[in-house]
Amino acid sequence: MTDAFFDWTLWRRCVSQDLSEVCYPNLQAQLPYLQQLGTDQFRPAAVMVLIEPGSLAQVVLTVRSPQLHQHAGQVSFAGGKKDAADVDIVATAVREAHEELGVPLDSIEVLGQMPPLPTVSAYNVVPIIGLLKPHTNIAPCADEVAKVFMVPLAHLMQPKRYVQYPIIRDKQEFHTVKFTHTEHIWGATATILLALAERYQAYVKEHKHGVAG
Repeated sequence: MTDAFFDWTLWRRCVSQDLSEVCYPNLQAQLPYLQQLGTDQFRPAAVMVLIEPGSLAQVVLTVRSPQLHQHAGQVSFAGGKKDAADVDIVATAVREAHEELGVPLDSIEVLGQMPPLPTVSAYNVVPIIGLLKPHTNIAPCADEVAKVFMVPLAHLMQPKRYVQYPIIRDKQEFHTVKFTHTEHIWGATATILLALAERYQAYVKEHKHGVAG
């Protein structure tokens, strides 16, 4: 069985399990640098890993508006910092998806939650995995989103499609990942997707012995 194998039912079971032990690639090597930035003071934030179901399930991604102060023009999930009015971090992700993508608050079925990912922007980002309910229209906020595009979930769940490459921060070399696509999917967004892909492939091996891919 290869990592090209994809089973929607298994994937849903996988993300509905406890994902607290998911490991983010390259994070261990970056921790000393992040700790210098004061990880104990990092602010809570969330992103919505939003899946549009159908005959071909797809992940909803955005290109951030060039007018934004942070990460302008970069590919990302809908997301942002936790507001005081948010009852929990899941509510943050749902609210941000509503604000950025224009989807109703009740149009997302929350499937799972990944562990926090500390970022160089001084946030602890919690990825929330959500399923967009059928017949929900996406109407992005032009002030925050320049473009919405989708990538087949089956493609993103193949770890071999991700490429490691070096980056320099404060004269120190680190490695991050990117996903081969017409849009430049890299950094925290690609890291979250690769961590999820690796968890899914491990789950498949545990529960789908003997399936050829």
